[in-house]
Parts: sequence; C-alpha cells; structure tokens
Amino acid sequence: MNEKELTIDLSKEKFNFSELLNLNEITSIRFDNYTDKIEIPSAINEYPNITELSFYGDSKEYLFETPDNLEKLIHIKKLILWSYCDFSKIKPMVHLEKLDVVVKNTEADTRNIVALFPNLKYLEIWGDHLKNQNLPDEIENLKSLESLHLVSCGLGNLPKSFVNLKQLTELNLRGLPMNTFPEEITQLENLEILEISQSLAKLPDSLSNLKNLRKLNLNSALNGANMDVAGSFFNEKIYLKPIPEVIGKLENLEDLNLAICGVFDITPILPLRKLKKLNLQYSALKNCNGFSNFKMLEELNLSTSYDLINIDGLNSLPLKKLNLYSCHSESIAVISSLAALEELHIRSCNYIRDFSPLYSHSGIKKLKANEEILKKWKKREQYNKLPELDLIIAQLQTNDLDQFEEAILHLSKHVKANSNEEQNPLAGFFGIKTRDEEITEIEILDAAIQKHLKNLSDKTLVTIFAMTFKTVGFDNYNAALIVLNEIIARKNIETQKKIIKKFYKACKYYDAGHRFWSYTVHDQLIDNLFAQFTSEALYELLKKASTDMLNSEGGDQMEELFIPAFQNAKDEQLQEKLLNVFFEYEKEARTYYGKSYFDQLLQQISDVGSAELQNLILKNKEGNKEPENWLTLLENLNEENFPAAIDQFVSKTTENINESDFKKITSAAKEIILPESNLIVLLNLMIKERNKNDLPGILIFQYHKKTPEKIIDFLKAKLEKNIFDTYDVTEIAKRIIKKLCESNTPLSELEIYENFMITHCDMSFDQIYNIEIDRFLYSFFHYLDWHWVDSRWTLEKAKAVALKIKGEIRYSDLRSQTYGLVDSGKYETAKEVFEILHSKIKYSENEGTLFYNIIAATKLNDEPYFDLLYKEVQKIEKISEVLLAYNLACGFAHFGRKEKMLIYIKESIRLGKIKQQFLDDTDFEKYWADADFLKVIEEK
Repeated sequence: MNEKELTIDLSKEKFNFSELLNLNEITSIRFDNYTDKIEIPSAINEYPNITELSFYGDSKEYLFETPDNLEKLIHIKKLILWSYCDFSKIKPMVHLEKLDVVVKNTEADTRNIVALFPNLKYLEIWGDHLKNQNLPDEIENLKSLESLHLVSCGLGNLPKSFVNLKQLTELNLRGLPMNTFPEEITQLENLEILEISQSLAKLPDSLSNLKNLRKLNLNSALNGANMDVAGSFFNEKIYLKPIPEVIGKLENLEDLNLAICGVFDITPILPLRKLKKLNLQYSALKNCNGFSNFKMLEELNLSTSYDLINIDGLNSLPLKKLNLYSCHSESIAVISSLAALEELHIRSCNYIRDFSPLYSHSGIKKLKANEEILKKWKKREQYNKLPELDLIIAQLQTNDLDQFEEAILHLSKHVKANSNEEQNPLAGFFGIKTRDEEITEIEILDAAIQKHLKNLSDKTLVTIFAMTFKTVGFDNYNAALIVLNEIIARKNIETQKKIIKKFYKACKYYDAGHRFWSYTVHDQLIDNLFAQFTSEALYELLKKASTDMLNSEGGDQMEELFIPAFQNAKDEQLQEKLLNVFFEYEKEARTYYGKSYFDQLLQQISDVGSAELQNLILKNKEGNKEPENWLTLLENLNEENFPAAIDQFVSKTTENINESDFKKITSAAKEIILPESNLIVLLNLMIKERNKNDLPGILIFQYHKKTPEKIIDFLKAKLEKNIFDTYDVTEIAKRIIKKLCESNTPLSELEIYENFMITHCDMSFDQIYNIEIDRFLYSFFHYLDWHWVDSRWTLEKAKAVALKIKGEIRYSDLRSQTYGLVDSGKYETAKEVFEILHSKIKYSENEGTLFYNIIAATKLNDEPYFDLLYKEVQKIEKISEVLLAYNLACGFAHFGRKEKMLIYIKESIRLGKIKQQFLDDTDFEKYWADADFLKVIEEK
C-alpha cells in the first residue's frame, strides 16, 4: 500500500475527525501550527492503516501538550513531536515503535521518553544546538531499540550504560560537541550503520570490533574537516593525517563516507574489498591509483578534489555512479571502460579537453554537466561519427580546396562538441596553450587558411569565425582576424550579417562594459573591423546592442560605430532606422549620461551625413519636443522647478511608471527640500508603487533636521489606516535608524525613533541598540581600508551604545571581521573592538573569534589583553576548535607560562594536531630542548 499523509494546518482550519474523507487510504496525519491541545477521538482505531501522527508547532509558553488519549490509539506506531513537549502530560504508550522529538533538556526529557515509550525501535532526539547535556543511564532500558539518532542535543560523551543497547543496528551522531570517539560504541557488536559527523582527533583501535558494520559515515570527522588542502589560515602548512588504519579492518563495509576528511592516500582502506559506495569529496588525491582493488564499487564521489588531475585508475570498475564535480582532470577517456556507468556528474570540470567519450557512451542515463555540454549530450548522435582529430589536422594541410573545407567543417563540429561557456578547446586540439588577452596563433591552422583564403566560400569563412570566436572572454585566435578581413574585402552584406549573429552568440555570457581595450579579438572587432562593415550590417549590430555595449564612458564604446553606419548609408529608409536606434539608445541612457553627451554624438553623426540625413534629424527633434523638454527638466531639477516636475510626472503617470524617470525624481527628493503638499503627493505615489526602499532616505532628508516628529506622524498614520502593517513600519524605522547611524548623527537624535519602535513595533531598547551597534560596526569595518574616510567615530558610537545595552550584544559578522583585522595585521584595532564588546558579548560561544584575538594579543605582546581572552576561554566547558587550543598554547609559550602551555598542547593534540607541528612552529622554539615539552608532544 502506498503511504499517504494528510496535513491539517490548525492555523487555518479546525480539526474535525468526523469530517475527514477517505480515511481508509490515509497512513499518517500531520498537524501544522499545533499550539493548543486538540482531541483525537478513539474512532481513529477503526482505521488500522493510520499508524503515524505528527505535531509541528509550539504554544505561547513554548511547551505544547499532546492530546489526552494518545495511549489509547492502539495502531499508532510512529509519533513526531516537533517542538518542545510537556512530557508530564503524556501517558505511557507501550505500543509505540518510532519517535522523533525535540528536547529542551536532553537528560530529563530522555528519561521521560524511556519511561513513556519502553518498546521503541527507532528514536530520533533533536536539540536546538544545546550544550553541556548528558544522556541518562536509563537509555539502556530501551531493550528493543534498533536505530538511534542524536542531533544537536549537546552531548560530549555517551554513558557507560550505552553498551547495553544490544539490539542497536544504526547510530547517527551529529551536531554534538563530541571531539573524542566514544569507546562505548565499539561494544555494540550488532551495529550495521554508524554515522558520526563530528570532528574527531582519532579513531580507537577497538572500532575493529564492529564486524557487522556495513555503512560508516565520517563526513567532516577527520583532519579537522579540512576542505582547503592547498592552504589555510595565514598560509599555515597543512598537516594531514593518513586515514586511520582501523577503518581498513572493517572488512564488511559496503558504504564508506570520508568526505571533507583530507584524504590524500587510500592505502589504509584498500583491504575493503566489499565496498559498493565510497565518498571522498574534497579529497587531496592526485590520482586514482589503487582503486582497482574495489572490485565491487558501484558509486564513487570524488567531487571538489581540486588536486585530482588523473582518473585513469578507475579503469574497468563496475561503477554505476561517478561524481567528478569541479575536479581538474583533463581527460575523461576512462569512462569508455566503465561499461556499467549510468550516472555521471562533470559540472564545472573546466579542464576537460575532449568530451567525445561522453557522447559515445551508450549506458549513461543521467548526466549533470555545464548547460552547453548537457545540450550536446542530448544530441550526441551528431558527434559519434566524427573523424579523429589527428586525421582532421592532417587534412588541413591539403592543397585540395574541397578537402580543406570539409576538414574545417569537421574541426568546427569537434569544437562545438567540446566547448562550453568557459572554454574553447581549439588550441588544445593543436597542443597549444592560450594566454589571457593575447592573440593565439595556431600555425598549422593559420597557414592553411591563408593558403586557401581567396577561394574559400563565404560559408566556410563564417564557420571559421564561429569556431574561433565562440566566447568574448576566452577566444583570441588570429584565425578570426584573418577571415574577418577577407569578409570585409568581399563586402557581402548577408555574410556580414551572419558574422553579427555569431558575434552576439559569443556575447551570451559576456558582462558588457568590461572589455580589455585593443588587446583582444573582441576589442579589435569594435575598434577597427566593424567600422569597415556595410551600413546594413552595422544596423543589425547596433539595434541589438545594449546600453552598456554602446556607451563610451563605462561601456564597450560601440556607439562610435554610428558614425561609419550613417556615413555609408545612402538609403533614406536605412538612415531613418538607424536614427530610431540612436534615439532609443538616448531615451534609455540619457538620464545617466545627460543631454550634452548625446547632443555631441548626434552632432558628429550630422557632420558626416548627407543633407537628407540632417533634415531627418531636425524632423525627429521637432517630433520629440515634449519628451525632450521633460528630459531637460529632469536633468536640471532644483528647488524652483522640482514641485512642477512632480506634478507633471504624476499627470504623465496614469498607467505605467517610467522607472528611470521615477528613480530621478526619488533621488532628487533626497537632495532638494520640497513643499509639504508636493512631498505628500510623492510619498503617496511611492506607497502606491510599493517603493518603500527610498522612503527612509527621503523622510530623513525632508524632515529629520527640523521636524522629525513628522516622520513619526507619517508612520503612525499609515499604520492606523492599515496602509502599512507592523512589519512594514518596523522595517522602515529600522532603516531610518541605520541610515542615521551611518551619517554620524548624535545619539540623542535617535531617541524619537527609538521611542516610536518601543511603542509601535513591539521592540525592546536592547533590540534597538543592537541594530545601532550593528550598523556602527558595519560602517567601521566597511570603511576601514578606505584611507580617505575617517571611520573611527563609529567605534566611539559603538562604545557609547554598548554601555546602554543591559543584556547581550549580538553581532553575527564578528568572527569574519576579526579574522580580517588579524589577517591584515591590524592587531590594535582587533583589541579595540574586543574591549568595546567583551563585557556584553559571549565570546565563549564563538571560539573562532577568540583564537583570532589570541593571535592579536600574542603579536602585540600584550599579556593583559591575552589574560582577558583567557578568562573567556575558561567559560568553555570543552574546547572544540583545534586552532583555539593551539593558539592558546602558542600564546602561553610566548609569555613563558610553561604549565598552561603544556595543558593546551595536550588539548591541541586531542583535537588533531601532531608532533611535527610543534617542532616546526617557532613559537615553541625555546622549548624544543625542554624535557616536559618533548614528553607532552609524544603523548597520544
């Protein structure tokens, strides 16, 4: 029978069991937004297919009550209680087999769970990132328990009684502050599935006791979950440990996950001959030597293994799924030997030169690849019968024109088959490497084209251009320039139009306005070659060009091509079409570049054109007088004409808003004081158009200095009339405070907005002060490297606000920004920020921020600063980040405090550091001959 879940949203409908339909088909009932206790009638027992109930939600007290008679629902086998639950109100359910639950106190709640549900086979316990919790000894009383998931519930270890869960076949531990592998697990001899996503210093030899283990998931557990095997903090040398040999003794393993474990050598796991599934994501492997041992391997994940350049070692494996995402291998030829392969992931594999093995593989059913490769794979029959590249390259040197053109056609198909938006493989076919911004000469190809150039068909010329200019950013082939000059000489309008189409196809992924100026093929097309095209072809080019392509000040400078286009256009109809393109460009861009900019360009066009063209320009200007006057007004807004401009804009805006004009109006309202009546009209229009983003800036400029109470009245009125809801008003008020904080406004001027948010936005002063301190710190860090901006006042403001906060300061970016300070050597600044925040922020909950500060204190040789940091460290029950322990050891070594240094060397080793790191680090140099130091680094 297929499972069918019935979902009831209690915030939208009442639960009435008697009204439910098709209950014979239902297997589970889910209640969303469960806040108040409901009744579930015993009549549910008449439907034995209903075996699962789920309750998602919480009460006002964040503790919900389950229905009274759950214990009487005899067919319910699974229960999900997905928020904090009042277990004291539940009666024992001896028939329950599966439970998913969220706990507030792991020890107390688990004790209740064991008493209430003694016959559980499956138990999943979640906490909300709890810390310092324990699992009670009573867990051993769940004699029938087969599967246990413990997630984010604060466990640092497992109780001794855990070994009595003899029926346990599946254990999942994740999100726990557990750095040491619990030995209790190794006595669970029936365990078949073990998943531990915790950073572990080592694995015990006793792990080999788990003879029945089929699946082991150690994702992120080894080598400090190091994904960046090529470098780390301050370019510290990476010390990767080999995979623990004990894993290779788990001879019945079929599924092994060592993702993000820094695997650089698979030798320790080669004995695992039964492996069917292996995950080595983010490995440090350079090749696939040794994989031939895995004769039963069906699924392999090598994604984001950036050092992996050779995968030939996978030859002839029975793989069904292979993930090579973001690997740097240049060849996928090995997949031709993978006869069983059904799924392949090669997205972002940008070093592959030849995709033909992909197109010829008959078994692949599912492919993940870059969009262009995926499209080609779906049409792979087109590429299966192409001649070999060596034969094509040899054929290029023929004297026979027909054979040469055939070779060009086949070569272009190979290019198409193997190219993507980031790469043209053409140079690689000839063993040549390209360099950014430099023209690439392919001697064999260029010479062959030159030999046949005058006799080549226009079709072949276009084919060569399309093959050598597929993307703007990467394709700089001399061959493209050779054929373009020939196409220009022939003056064939239709051929030139085809080149324009190919040009825009190459621009598909190009960010207009970022060309290199004269060095690339793209530059030479715009600067030199297109100017020699016919006016008809230039019209096709210009009408498709974006504003950023046309503009000369920050764009691609293609607007200069209007000059040759008009100069050579003799047909009046073509001149008019070109003029329409020009004026459309002006309409879109004039707001940004101004009237005089386009007047100068139009004058240049007029100077090279005929008398007929000049008449057309005058005629067009006459017909556009009204919009011309409006644009002129927008460009010259001031206190005198701004009110009239608003009235005119509102009268013009009966149906559709011109976004560009509206932006000009709202921007001006942040710089020009308006009469009250006009301002109200503008604000109402902004509300109508749902343009709330500009409201705070306009309100501040228009009212804050003289009449800030008008801002409050405005917000109150919109709230009372339900034009804004509380959320809208809160967000606008927040943004007003943020903007004022950014502009060095005196703190006293913020009080009127703070009081409004207290009374109308249901916020506390601490919440508001946190918004202010967040903005002051954001501004400080944002402008820190702007040498021409003095941002130190923001620290003084942050300090003043910090003194007002009664509770805790919450600043989410502190870790990354402290890292930035320390990484750039701004140790004094790191100290200043710490001194402002440390009394009101829980540094003990952010180990990363602590160890960056410890580095700063050591670099400054500032022992009082270091000791303040150490007081925060002492609030941590058990350190979980290796770099905190290690930098503490370095700091104590620096300050000559040997006893403490030895303690944190031990902690560092517990968390994964190795002996050699202490012998390489000059922080410990004066202890390298110390007997106690040498003894500690030898300890296991």
